[in-house]
Amino acid sequence: MKAIHYSFLVVALVSLVACGGGGGTTTTDASGNTIRTTNYPNWVVPNASSARTIAQGEILNRTAAEIRSLLLSRRSSATRLIYSDYLASVGSGIERFSVTCPGGRTCTVSGRRLSLDDGVSTLNAGEFQPLFTRNGVDIGQVRSRLENAPTTGQHINYVAVGGILDYSLFGIEVTGFYQGTQATAGQGASFSFGNSPGTNPSSTISNATWTGVMLGVDYSQVTNSLDQLQPLHGDARIVVEGLGTTPTIDVNFSNVRNLNTGARHTLSGWSNIPMSNGIFRTGSGTNKIEGTFYGSEHQEVGGHFEQGRIIGAFGGKRP
Repeated sequence: MKAIHYSFLVVALVSLVACGGGGGTTTTDASGNTIRTTNYPNWVVPNASSARTIAQGEILNRTAAEIRSLLLSRRSSATRLIYSDYLASVGSGIERFSVTCPGGRTCTVSGRRLSLDDGVSTLNAGEFQPLFTRNGVDIGQVRSRLENAPTTGQHINYVAVGGILDYSLFGIEVTGFYQGTQATAGQGASFSFGNSPGTNPSSTISNATWTGVMLGVDYSQVTNSLDQLQPLHGDARIVVEGLGTTPTIDVNFSNVRNLNTGARHTLSGWSNIPMSNGIFRTGSGTNKIEGTFYGSEHQEVGGHFEQGRIIGAFGGKRP
């Protein structure tokens, strides 16, 4: 693939699904593009009650409007954005595009900018759905459809699933490009952003633990488009050792299940990850992880990872 399409940085998380019917109302984004506000494709997690049972979560007593408001609030207050590589699918293959995040609210991919300051109008035109809460993390999803060329049936479906905390948000986004009902291309990535102090956590004790959840998508069955992705959810445990000296981090995921089928997945953890200025990272290619801390007292942690044919994001709180 010689070129990559760029999704709107809306942030929340997911899996690409088949497109829905026409009709419905529309609005426009800042560039004058038409955004359909009804008759979206099916949700990536079509049954919130079933997904909640699979994830062993609790009912999320928030409205769609509250989910939107929380997302916008976390976006506006964020001081740090970290992003995974972009995975793009066209034809029979998947290509990887490296993303660079030097700090602040902006990253770049293939010379193009990914910024938390973009895409607000598209986000406002999206439809939101609360899913469940687990380990103190609220989980929701969002979808939006951009009518790229309505007369020819060209359109773009954006779907995302994300975890919302007090100071941060993490998730996975997937964008599908369609000609009528035929998917012509797709792309996906994971991310984390929030209000980050940019420093290592400190403590009078040597170890500390953050707990939360991971969200991911399994693309092992993808053959010609990203519409075969499967959404995953599990528990996350992040342990910092050596606080006050030379801290290292262990990250482990457990109880990982497919949110649609309940099928179990096993992910290996990462141990002794080095940390500097609040950022920790290790690995490369299809086995890597990166994260940082959020909140003035490092109350939260978040990041993204890739392992085998799974990309994902995670977030957690410190008791």
